[in-house]
Amino acid sequence: MLTLNASHLVHLPALVFAVTVGITYPLALVGQHLKVPISELSQTGNHPPASYVFTFGCCLSSFFIFLTYFFVNETIRDSLNKNTLLYRISLILNISASLGLAGLGIVSDLADHNLHGLFSFVTFSSLLANGFIINWRLGLKAGARKRIFTYVIASMTYGILVSFHFSWARNMILASYSYETYVMTRAILQWSTLIALMLFISTF
Repeated sequence: MLTLNASHLVHLPALVFAVTVGITYPLALVGQHLKVPISELSQTGNHPPASYVFTFGCCLSSFFIFLTYFFVNETIRDSLNKNTLLYRISLILNISASLGLAGLGIVSDLADHNLHGLFSFVTFSSLLANGFIINWRLGLKAGARKRIFTYVIASMTYGILVSFHFSWARNMILASYSYETYVMTRAILQWSTLIALMLFISTF
């Protein structure tokens, strides 16, 4: 029987994604492809060579998200297995997050803004929905405080970020602040969501 270190495997998607960001962002800055210093991650993968790294990194992270689901720590796996319906829902969410992240890397924001945005929504929503199921099943067990706190932060920042895409919210902000401030605020919310999600994953 194949024995893998689940505590390390489950961190691989976040690690690969962090390395991807660490390479693409400086490349985009050096190439002067960012309109503002603090930009959304999608803006870093619009032009080569950063786009090549972004596509490869997203696809590799996508593969690891799908793979590591089957090797998550025993507490999570056993808890989900006790409820067949939840297990199946969680598996579907895992697959949709994997496909969404792969699509996010393959279809750049510059190539098709709407499709790229859809892939982004599918990825984040699936990860957060799966996180909700895991939190619900694990309850207040060891390490619950950090796990729940990081999940709540990720959910809140992503919820605010999504609201920014509605015209009423955008117009309200632009009435008092510049477009550059609006863009950077969106970027900060996205980065906050990403960091909180990575910290959430690190609790497994």
